[in-house]
Amino acid sequence: MGNRPVNKLACVIHDLSFGGSQRAMALFVNEFSKTSYIDVHLILYGNDAPSVYDLSDKVTVHRPSFRFDKRFRFLSTLRRLHFLRSTLGLGNYDAILSFGERWNNFVMLATLGQNIPVYLSDRSSPALNLGLPQTFLRKLLYPLASGLIAQTSHSRAMANRQNLNGRICVVPNPVAERQLASEAERENIILSVGRVIATKNYDRLLSIFASLEIGGWKLVIVGDDSQGQNHLSELRTRANRLNLSERVEFAGQQTDVQRFYDRAKIFAFTSSSEGFPNVVSEALSAGLPVVTYDCVAGPSDLIRNGENGFLIDLFDDVSFNEKLVFLMTNEAQRLAMSAEARRSVAHLNASTIAGKVLDFMQEDP
Repeated sequence: MGNRPVNKLACVIHDLSFGGSQRAMALFVNEFSKTSYIDVHLILYGNDAPSVYDLSDKVTVHRPSFRFDKRFRFLSTLRRLHFLRSTLGLGNYDAILSFGERWNNFVMLATLGQNIPVYLSDRSSPALNLGLPQTFLRKLLYPLASGLIAQTSHSRAMANRQNLNGRICVVPNPVAERQLASEAERENIILSVGRVIATKNYDRLLSIFASLEIGGWKLVIVGDDSQGQNHLSELRTRANRLNLSERVEFAGQQTDVQRFYDRAKIFAFTSSSEGFPNVVSEALSAGLPVVTYDCVAGPSDLIRNGENGFLIDLFDDVSFNEKLVFLMTNEAQRLAMSAEARRSVAHLNASTIAGKVLDFMQEDP
């Protein structure tokens, strides 16, 4: 353990609605709350979306007492900034953990001059263009943080090149431990999970699935429209054009995704931009071999090619097709990869990962 104990911790995030960052934060605060000497506080300062993740009753949750009024966006933003600054300033916290590449600057601004150690973690692709204002603020504010928590080695390398902070550690997202479904419970389903946005490339996945010359299999896509992109209706239209209406299920947003992992035999992931793909680690934990694009940051940290899944060059849909066919037609190899998939993410259990973050925060700079 480090030399600077954290007895009172503030975990800060925009909201706890559906999303990988939100799911990870919920796992972290619940694990931190199991440590007897830590008083854990969760501060939700963003929009008024309802929380969808169960939290331990040992976690104290703080929210603004007022709603964000979009008619007066600038004033509402200032009120949220004041809420965050006063909540953190009056809380006598030993450390602050903030999630969100688009919001960490906001947290840093709120804590200027308060002399509280702040630890930041970006949660999306390190190659994401955040625009000139955010990029300028990152260069100005990130070096003031006590440490930066990267999700992948690639993210740390990029942060180092940008001189974002002098202390950077790599800690992947945790995976909730669950009982593995039996093979008898599984169906001939290829599963994909994620927000329905352009970078998930579900249109390409539909085309890949349509080109498979093997009957008796179904594609299930779990996720709903996000970021105002409204792609779901387009995907349904595309599925009809490809004569897939009877073979594709659009399951929409689900509070219990685990039951979909438990039904499937293969996980397909066609995202072209990730920070750390939680759904890939969750699929591996559920015993699903994964076929995924080798996009910037994430999949290559999780997939050992040919052992627990396959890494496919970005947009090489012919190879993607071939690897799906291999798993669909070679049951013995699929089952062997299924067992390896579960073993490969055992080290990502929530207790171990939360412990690494806590150790980093308690180390002397």
